[in-house]
Amino acid sequence: WLSNALARMPADAPEAENVQTTCRGRRCEVTAYFGSDTDARTWATHYLLASGGQVLARASTVILPPPAGTDGVFTLQLHLY
Repeated sequence: WLSNALARMPADAPEAENVQTTCRGRRCEVTAYFGSDTDARTWATHYLLASGGQVLARASTVILPPPAGTDGVFTLQLHLY
């Protein structure tokens, strides 16, 4: 269902770079990279809704800023339980 959620993302969703999914048992983590905090949060919302909202109550979103003093990317870690 994680792959299906990616296929159902709306066309206006922010573009994610290097989307990766890792699952261990019933726990999964989706990671992706974005140019801004807002893009990461918007993408996570669209992704959770595209999955049919099945894991909304069991999802945790973590957004890590770029290292201080760099123009790096924001890292999204979406933890699904």
